[in-house]
Amino acid sequence: MNKDIKRKIEKKIIEPGYEPGSGAMYIPILGDLFPKLFGPKMREIPHYFIIADNKKYQVKEELYKNLNEGDELTFTYDEKDRFVSLSLA
Repeated sequence: MNKDIKRKIEKKIIEPGYEPGSGAMYIPILGDLFPKLFGPKMREIPHYFIIADNKKYQVKEELYKNLNEGDELTFTYDEKDRFVSLSLA
């Protein structure tokens, strides 16, 4: 049997992340001569988090934009205390 726990959103956070393998490989001589062309720049991708009950949860951008601080969420766990779903209360 699933159990539902209600928690309030304390804070919303956007943190930068970087796409693995997106940086150019640094070539010592060319990197020194042409740093803009051969420098290791990685593509930045945002990660969306909410903090509820002093725990940090990563959520999708759509859900993040629809939530506000103070909203109540329902966290659903299965009988073995594994997280199943998250929904607005």
